[in-house]
Amino acid sequence: MSHIPRNWQDRPYVSLPDNSKLTTYTRASKFASTLDDSYSLDIHHQKETAVGIFENRFILNKIGEARVEEGVDPSTEIRTDLFDHNKLTDVINIARAKAGTHSKSSWGTRLHKQTEALDKGEQPFDDPVAQPDLDAYEWETQLLEFDQIERFCVNDEVQAAGTPDRTTKVVDDQTGRLWIVDLKGLALTTPIPTPEGWTTMGDVQVGDTVFDAYGEPCMVTKKSEVKRIGTYVVKFDDGSQVVCDQEHIWWTTTGRGYNDKTTAKPIQEIIDTFHDGTGRRQHRVPVAGALSLPEADLSIDPYLLGCWLGDGASRGGTITKERALFEILESDGNDLGIEQMDSRKPHVITRTVLGLTSQLRELDLLHNKHIPPGYLRASLGQRLRLLQGLMDTDGTWNTARREADFTTTDKGLALAVEELVSSLGQRAYLCSNLAKGFGLEVLCYHVRFTPVDINPFRLPRKRDQASASTKPTTRAQRRVMLSIEEGPDVETACIAVDSPSRTYLCGERMIPTHNTGSIDHHHKWALQLAVYAHSLWYDHNHEITVDEKGKPTEVGCKENLEAHTRTPIGVQLDRGIIIHLPRMEGKCDLYEIDLKAGWEAVQEAVWVRNWRKRKDLLKPFNPDNFSCPF
Repeated sequence: MSHIPRNWQDRPYVSLPDNSKLTTYTRASKFASTLDDSYSLDIHHQKETAVGIFENRFILNKIGEARVEEGVDPSTEIRTDLFDHNKLTDVINIARAKAGTHSKSSWGTRLHKQTEALDKGEQPFDDPVAQPDLDAYEWETQLLEFDQIERFCVNDEVQAAGTPDRTTKVVDDQTGRLWIVDLKGLALTTPIPTPEGWTTMGDVQVGDTVFDAYGEPCMVTKKSEVKRIGTYVVKFDDGSQVVCDQEHIWWTTTGRGYNDKTTAKPIQEIIDTFHDGTGRRQHRVPVAGALSLPEADLSIDPYLLGCWLGDGASRGGTITKERALFEILESDGNDLGIEQMDSRKPHVITRTVLGLTSQLRELDLLHNKHIPPGYLRASLGQRLRLLQGLMDTDGTWNTARREADFTTTDKGLALAVEELVSSLGQRAYLCSNLAKGFGLEVLCYHVRFTPVDINPFRLPRKRDQASASTKPTTRAQRRVMLSIEEGPDVETACIAVDSPSRTYLCGERMIPTHNTGSIDHHHKWALQLAVYAHSLWYDHNHEITVDEKGKPTEVGCKENLEAHTRTPIGVQLDRGIIIHLPRMEGKCDLYEIDLKAGWEAVQEAVWVRNWRKRKDLLKPFNPDNFSCPF
């Protein structure tokens, strides 16, 4: 069987059921986008972008130069297209196709190809990284007897087509029933902070508690099914980055004024308006507020723990620092041992905090310096005291840059301090450099931030330096989007929360982002599998080629098209199977999916699609026919 040809929108060419001519069908994987509430908005933004290009003389001249090289007069052609609705849409789609927007998502990841080889009885190529996943897949699917693998089908009723991953029988099922199967591999590793610590986008569930942009706890009210629609890597000026999909919505401020209102914007709108009129990057995401959490029951005072983590002996409860630090510890009620002095450094003393060693042992901190998870989710005051202890020992103040800097050679501790600083509503920045000391060269890690509404020090000399600085902190209150680049071919998901701002925090630095505007993707996958289940296998033996514009170069006569055949699939129409195979996790699960609900969604999508094609939606206003509805 020859390859299914596709046009520039990646829509497959198939013959009509009567084999009278070729036509293009909608891809089943895209059919559900009809129900997406961002559909019309996306089209609107595309057209606004196109008009903006046409009205910009510089860009238009560049387009014109390219068209002249092709022997076309662009001035007439482009201006005609601008004022013709259908031609404008064609121009936009061709431009997006040229840019690769419509290029098919690569389902041929290593794991997908490996499982296909297994199901066909072939030998998968050697891949140690994927082997645990393949072992799990083989074990969980041993009761499935695959009938068809990656075979093309068409649904003439809704004019959709695609390639379901599998159809299968169950080995012990004597009825011989066939099931439609789809394979999903997740890479949902975006971290999300919670009151208990961290979860990921792959693990978060409806009912879980997360945080909104103001640091207030909120509940997850909805989670989408996984989707594979292409991703972007959004990079910020503090070095952080987040992978999001093409339906993601961000919460940004634009414009010259720093008091401009923050609003929700689809990722495509951000791409289209990435620079302002002067060429400057203009999208800024506000830094999240401090996490609002209750007082925690902590066995070691947070300030004391911070001091020990900074300048304490790993083997026990002694701390080495200047006398002023121990005066603070004594004022907090700690019992201290006698002073031990180093003649080479008379201003530095060592003292034991009585009872601290046993407390450190209980928390498994001896010879294992780290911040226990409970301290990172303690109350605001407790977390601030922990930071002050760390900064009073291993922190410094840069007056010129109005910046606090925590320095350590322990990367794990640096990452934890970065999290601590972020949880306090600060814009943390982690970097490293090689430093020399005592004849050695070591890698040092720095957590830097400009304090906003807090003083990270209690030690008088450092506290006073930070308090005396009056440099504006505007930069410390937002992150600028530096770039948006095409991302990895991975599965994504999204959540909705009950926060009034509809925001939640994501990434190690707790960056605010927005609810999606998309439909539930459990709904989408049920819809897609329902299209497949109600389809027919499609085979064609007549070769069709397409030109560079995606148009058939040889349509062929009716006799040739009659070689295109349709045969029943014969699968269950009420339930389908999802094989969930999270990549690099060594596990595999099987789930049933409701195809009846999916087919109802198909009918709804058909109705919406037909409704959008109506030409009489907008009519001149006639007051004689108008009756007030309220």
